[in-house]
Amino acid sequence: MVALQLSQMLSMPELVVGLVALVGVVMLVRFLIGLAIKVAIVGLVVLGTMLVLNQVLGLGLPGIETLLAAG
Repeated sequence: MVALQLSQMLSMPELVVGLVALVGVVMLVRFLIGLAIKVAIVGLVVLGTMLVLNQVLGLGLPGIETLLAAG
């Protein structure tokens, strides 16, 4: 009985297209979230490196003093 209902549901093209679209949206959202996390991590590493270089070498990089004052 359940198999018959499932086969009837899968024969509807609208449902199949809807499921494929839903899977595509979920995959896109997962990709974008992963990309945002990677960009944030790289940004923090770059910012940390700039702060360390500024403190250790005293390079006086533009904008670093503003970040230090704001933080």
